[in-house]
Order: sequence, then C-alpha cells, then structure tokens
Amino acid sequence: MSDATLDELVGLFDRYDSIVDEIALFSHDTHAPLPLAEFERRTERLARVMPRLRNDHRTVGINLLATTGHHEENLPGSLDEPWNPVHDPCPSSCP
Repeated sequence: MSDATLDELVGLFDRYDSIVDEIALFSHDTHAPLPLAEFERRTERLARVMPRLRNDHRTVGINLLATTGHHEENLPGSLDEPWNPVHDPCPSSCP
C-alpha cells in the first residue's frame, strides 16, 4: 500500500471512527514462507504503518500467514534453499 493510499484510508477511518474497531494486517500475500530479507522489509513497513492506524477506538494486529501444506501455491516467491523436501506419505484431501 502506498503512503497516499494509507493517508486516504486513515482519513476515512478518522471521518467515520465507528466504522472499524480492529484491523488485521497480513505478513504475506500467500502461504508460502518468504525469504528473511523480504519478511524484514515487510515488517519494517508494518512497524511504520501500525501507529498511524491506531487510535482510541482501533486495535491493530499482524496475522502471520504460515500454514503448512500450502507451500506449493507460490513457489517462485518462496524460499529457495538447499533443504531436503519433506513428504507426508498419508495425503489428505478435502471432499
């Protein structure tokens, strides 16, 4: 989110202060784990954004998106380390 969009959002929340009382910010776009440098870049941005979103009526938190089992959804943006992959021999599927 750009600073201009953030300014617009904060202005909206200030004008209509009862519209939102809690905000969840997500650490990831997808479930795949991020390289540490990218995660640090994102959390530095969150550290600057969160105080701007808080006021007497709003709480702000971070939802850390890291769900095992969904790592294949964004392989180009995932960690590319020389680790051995782990495979569960008992697959689980949703009906």
